Amino acid sequence: GTSGFRWTPRWIAGVTIAAVCLIFVFSNTGEATLKFLWWNLTAPGWVFLFVLLGLGFLSGWLVARSRYRT
Repeated sequence: GTSGFRWTPRWIAGVTIAAVCLIFVFSNTGEATLKFLWWNLTAPGWVFLFVLLGLGFLSGWLVARSRYRT
């Protein structure tokens, strides 16, 4: 039908970038220490990268959402 999902260049780019980011995240599984101000957090590297990836998507969504609000 005409109301189905369509693969636009924007969707293709978004899915490609997300796939590359996820490959990068899960390729970094070694222990990492995050030092921020007075906090020292130790966790697998993929945890930090996955959190940063999620924050990036969230900030992009919020910016795009505010752009269309009147």
